[in-house]
Parts: sequence; C-alpha cells; structure tokens
Amino acid sequence: MPETGVPTYRVYGIRWIQLIVYVLATFANAMCSMTFSPIESEASKFYSISTAEVNTLTIIFLFLYVNWYNIIHMVITNIFNAYNNDYWIYIKFRSIGAPFFLNSTALFAARWFPPSQCDIVTAICSMAYPLGLAIGSLVPSFIVNDPPTSKEFFILLISEAGFTVLTVFLLIIIFRSGPPTPPSPSEEYYQTINLKEDLINLLTNRHYLILLMGFGLGLALFNTITTLLYQLI
Repeated sequence: MPETGVPTYRVYGIRWIQLIVYVLATFANAMCSMTFSPIESEASKFYSISTAEVNTLTIIFLFLYVNWYNIIHMVITNIFNAYNNDYWIYIKFRSIGAPFFLNSTALFAARWFPPSQCDIVTAICSMAYPLGLAIGSLVPSFIVNDPPTSKEFFILLISEAGFTVLTVFLLIIIFRSGPPTPPSPSEEYYQTINLKEDLINLLTNRHYLILLMGFGLGLALFNTITTLLYQLI
C-alpha cells in the first residue's frame, strides 16, 4: 500500500512454474482415469469381471469432488494394482478420487495471474485434461494385448504410477495454493468471501438449481460417451 492509499498489486515470476505443475497434475489425473477404457475386453478377461464393471472403473472416477489429494490416491491405486488384481480394492480407491482439476482451473488462473493473462492461462489449463484423456485412451492399447498377461498390466500400471509419483513430488515441493499477495482487486475481494454463506445462497436459488441440473446432466453424458468412445467405434 503506497502513501497515496491506492493499493498496488503484483504478480510473481514463479506463477509460470506453478502453471507447469498444475498442467502436469491435471494431465496425470486425466490419463489415469482412462486406463481401462481402451482395453475393456482385455481388462475384463484379466480381472474376470463384466464389461459393465470395467466401465464403472472409469465412470466412478467422476463421482466425487474432493481436493488435491486426489492425485495421491491415484498413485496408491496404480502402485497397489501393479502387484494385485483385486477389482473391488481398485474400485474402492477409484471412488475416492475425482476431477477436482476441472473445477479449479479458473480459480487457479485468477489466484496467480493478472486479469490480462487469465484467459490464456485458463485455456492452457483446460487443454491439459482432454490431452490427458487422449493419451490415456491411446497408450494402454499399445502395452496390453489380447490375451492379456500380468506382465503387461504390471508395465502399464507401474508406468502410470511412476508418472503420478513424479507429479506428486512436484506438487508437494513446488506447488502453493496462492501467491503471498493477490494479483488483482477481484482476487483480493474473493479472499474475503464467506464460502459457506454463498453455498447456502446457491442451493436455495431455484434458477441456479435448474442450471446445475441441466449442465450436470449434459456434462455427465459427455464424460460417459467419452469414456465409451473407444468401444463404440
């Protein structure tokens, strides 16, 4: 705050490092969520489960919205299943995680970047998730063949686990929830908002609930079709 009383806002160079880590985490999150979708028949044989159960492994990943620990859960899941083929243990870990990154993209951009850069940063972060889905839909079919073997599944899951371990390491060492000072007046105002009060107001707003149901159903259909796309074509 200068002597004139007009607040000044600053951005930090480390914001670009934060962006790289965020993109890697989002990419890893999406890639892991698609592990079994492109190898549905092979996974069905390997785990001795039905097609519906294999697809549930991917769709249930969208069920809960938790926090940054989602990526750690995915590490535990992949490491465990590299040495174990218990379907129900796997689905238990899958249901813990969720696409929190989908909801935090705009928040991340506003918290670290000035308004003039928020749009481009939001676009970059948003592209990391579909790119992860694309890679996650492609790589497993190159590693796992028909008939599947334990070695192939081990290579697939341990490779994903290694990448997510690296991501978690970067998150713990480098990533921060926000800069020491806000980069803009809007972000400074946001930090004073009563989240609990606003949530109650939203859930009692009829127009918002209509929007929530419409968009939620649309997004659910889109994600489900995306999950099954490889099998459909």
